[in-house]
Amino acid sequence: MEPRDAVAIPTLAGIAARAGAGFDAYREGIRAGTHHGGGDPRKQPRACLLGGTLVGGRHLEAARALAARFDVLCASLAPTVMEPHLIAAGARSVGPQSGCGALYRAVAAAFGVAAPEGAAIVHPVSDAALAGIEFYAAPLVFESGAAGFLAGDPDAAAWPGNDRPAAELLAKEDQTSSAGAAVSVPLVAGEDYAAVTVRLAKARRRPATALLLADPPLAAHTIPLALRSGWAPVFGVPQWPAVQALLPLAPPGSVAWGRVFEDEDFFRLSRLGVSLQVLDPDRPAFATAPAPAAWCDVRDETTAEPSDAELERMARDGRVLVSLAFWAGAVREIETLYGVFDLAAVTGLRCGVALTTGSLRWGGELVSLLSAPAEAGGVHPLVEPLLGCTGDGIAVEAIMPPDALAAHLKAAMAEWRRLAPPAFVPKGWWVTMDAALVQRPVGRRPSRIAWREPGADPSEPIVRLRYMKGRGRAEGGGAAAQFDSSSRGQAGGWKSLLRTAGADRFASAFRPFELQMPGAVPEGIWEAAAGAGLEWVLSKSRFEEEPTCLRGPGTMTGINYTSGRWDGWTPFETVNGVHDLEVAERALLDRKRPAWLLGSIDTCLWTMTGEMWRRAGGLHRIAEFCAGGGRTGRLVPARPGTLVRYARVCAGLGLVAERPWRSGAA
Repeated sequence: MEPRDAVAIPTLAGIAARAGAGFDAYREGIRAGTHHGGGDPRKQPRACLLGGTLVGGRHLEAARALAARFDVLCASLAPTVMEPHLIAAGARSVGPQSGCGALYRAVAAAFGVAAPEGAAIVHPVSDAALAGIEFYAAPLVFESGAAGFLAGDPDAAAWPGNDRPAAELLAKEDQTSSAGAAVSVPLVAGEDYAAVTVRLAKARRRPATALLLADPPLAAHTIPLALRSGWAPVFGVPQWPAVQALLPLAPPGSVAWGRVFEDEDFFRLSRLGVSLQVLDPDRPAFATAPAPAAWCDVRDETTAEPSDAELERMARDGRVLVSLAFWAGAVREIETLYGVFDLAAVTGLRCGVALTTGSLRWGGELVSLLSAPAEAGGVHPLVEPLLGCTGDGIAVEAIMPPDALAAHLKAAMAEWRRLAPPAFVPKGWWVTMDAALVQRPVGRRPSRIAWREPGADPSEPIVRLRYMKGRGRAEGGGAAAQFDSSSRGQAGGWKSLLRTAGADRFASAFRPFELQMPGAVPEGIWEAAAGAGLEWVLSKSRFEEEPTCLRGPGTMTGINYTSGRWDGWTPFETVNGVHDLEVAERALLDRKRPAWLLGSIDTCLWTMTGEMWRRAGGLHRIAEFCAGGGRTGRLVPARPGTLVRYARVCAGLGLVAERPWRSGAA
């Protein structure tokens, strides 16, 4: 990362603001197109932390769209890939400048405003443990209204008003200016990343509006959006101490932004009543000025789905309906919708896609393709919008205070009603986990012996011995629960022997949630959804059980998932390949009773720009399976909402199990 960007970007944002203009920045780099799922980012390849690729992420298209909508001025400190495309689309340019001082003067002159007076000095930090910390000082540079420079930049010495810095940030004790500074946040020996970023956040004159949980690459790429939104960027290894120090910025019902360090961060935020809207660099590009939605005028709101009478005939014939629900509700997952929508258009797949208000705000142009008719190349009525999780971000619903969950859902539904036509306001709710997590009973625990799965890397051992790592908690704890206290010592003994023999590759730990399963739905969870105007739920309760229609409060109805795996990495089930669907198809058809085959797909693992090259074939096989009626051709493709209607019909005829939504203990 170039520390100079940490001062140049907020300074240019300030000049643009004084000129009444918007501002954004694009930072180039090699990108893997994958997602960062947590852990210490310093141990990850940098390319895996930088979001979508230049081409696959549609960055050039976003640049041209920006220039088509606005009078754009380009400025840079070196030649860039993006600038020629902006200029070709009609943007002006001040040309690459040789230094920060020349850049600031050129941009101010192009806007017809005075260059900023005074200097805000940020001292580069040489400690590798604090690499990238300069970017967390950007909000203070912006607030100062001065020209930002790195300490030692010759341009700073010649800048008007530099005799007493407007701000001096991250200076060691022997580096502090003798003249003093209006705002000073020195570097304190022995402080870790969390402590420094918290002090920078607390030094702001204007209170921050929300937390931005950002590792250094994300903080560097998100400066314009953070400045525009008033977010306070913080980070730590682990991250939670930084959040605890700034809890007033995370009241119940609020949204935090960024990326988690570990899954437990989701649980902690959820218990506080806070959702997390997950971000990646440049997903989408130029996020301060997203393209507006363009909804088609859908006069005929029929969806070509079966009528109730047709569903009743199917139920009496013992038919099995099939559908998928795609999770794509994080802002970083907007780019996955290109693949999902193309998949539906090409295969005729009927499915649902779980979205949030972030999807509408930053991906409205793409989300509004839900209204584009399939016969014109769009996906209506093939793809149905679902409200994802809290409606504004991600949380574990089962452990969120019900009043906070209700506030999230009501605000989200109000936003959908404001921004989308009535036909495309979600009626169904896709939940991360509406059921409390409980320990698996003895008979349903995974084996201590794991065989290599079909299709796995042949270099992997044919068999592994499983062991438990650490002690966890049920009811929303982040780590797997132990079978019993005695097994810990036993595992440590044989694992030590394997390590001594150089054969520890034949051992593997149970995954974080592998020893848990969904239990009952706590009181207040479905009630919050019903109060927000949602009509039905795709529930995680009763996973791994027979198809069950769940009667909710009022007229609300839910159904359970009947396909996929509880693989233990995350606290919900997912379809990992077409084999999962084939297994479910055989089991459901063998019952010779009406049923539904429903699975969930985590889009970031399939259709992000980097993942598609590895997994597109597998996803296409999944879609063809569903669109084609399964391997047997006997399944009936439908959207998730139709599966819920079918469950009501079947339950009314006494052909499937029907139970109250809060009775389902494991």
